[in-house]
Amino acid sequence: MGVLHRHLLASHLVNLGMTLAVFTFVLLLGNIFKDLVALLANRTIDAWTIGHFFLLLVPYVLSFSMPMALLAATLLVMGSFSADGELTACRATGLSFLQITAPLFGVAAALSLACLWVNCFVAPGMKYRFNQAFVEIALKNPISLLEEGTHIRDFPDMVLYIGRRDIRKNMLYDVRITSLANNEMSQEIHAERGALSVDPVQLKLHLRLFNAQIDQRDPTDPDNIEKRKYGMTVAEYPLELDLAKLVDQRRAVKEAHHCSSTDLWRQARRLGEHGVHPTPMLVELHKRLALGVACFAFATVAVPLGVRVHRRETSIGILISLLLAVAYYFLVLFAEGLKRSPHLYPELVVWFPNLVFQAFGVFLLWKQQRA
Repeated sequence: MGVLHRHLLASHLVNLGMTLAVFTFVLLLGNIFKDLVALLANRTIDAWTIGHFFLLLVPYVLSFSMPMALLAATLLVMGSFSADGELTACRATGLSFLQITAPLFGVAAALSLACLWVNCFVAPGMKYRFNQAFVEIALKNPISLLEEGTHIRDFPDMVLYIGRRDIRKNMLYDVRITSLANNEMSQEIHAERGALSVDPVQLKLHLRLFNAQIDQRDPTDPDNIEKRKYGMTVAEYPLELDLAKLVDQRRAVKEAHHCSSTDLWRQARRLGEHGVHPTPMLVELHKRLALGVACFAFATVAVPLGVRVHRRETSIGILISLLLAVAYYFLVLFAEGLKRSPHLYPELVVWFPNLVFQAFGVFLLWKQQRA
């Protein structure tokens, strides 16, 4: 390896390290911030536990931050290399564009292999361990298991909605409860606020609703408006919620993205043997492979694009990398949304973003090579 390649590689690795640290930290906060704030508000975890949570989530986040970091670092390095006139000087010696930038593609290939290993074997299990650890910690304060702003259907014959929660004071606000009988609405309760007390041994939540308005429906004819009783208001309405089912479900849930690639392949084969098309498993498997190869696809675009941008400002490189990454992951999400339509072969569609980026990158490389 000559002086030129060592210089380019050193600059690239420094930028890659910085962008990887930034993207990983930002994505970690985005994934864990809401849950940690809820637990910290009630002082149920310490600094060591927070660190443990972060470490468990790092592999999952790396599967997204590594391609983004490589994209940004490559744009920054090539933009600076071009803006400073170094690329022109190197081309004047007779070296081709691909010869000059070969180390960058070597880094991209190595990072793709690392990303494939993380995606297929490390991240799924660590993400599952993170979910389980969060449930165990949340059991010390079960109110944190009740998500605000969503309809909770984990309680028998009941749908619970919480507009806002104050974990520090064990208070709920804008509480709406719909009681069900034979899957039909039988009663609706709306309270401005409610107080919670917890029985952690029996996994019971004792809820006291204040100024609760109760609308009663006729159980024999729940859709008949004339038989409904509106507006019965009580100063205090006690209610007991069983957390056992909610906790057991969250402990037991192991979705496709929590399984190792080996387990997914076994499940897919087992379903196929029983005549069931294993589309969700195949989509997850192919998505992991496609996201791993994304590192090389991003490099193919970023190397010539950085020269065309011809700017050494960090903000420009970061902005372009974010726009490209958003476009790529939008296409991946679109493909993943087709997993309920086996006839469209969504497991193959997830490769479409890579093909688009690869084709665009090869075209730019061809033009740059001829320049």
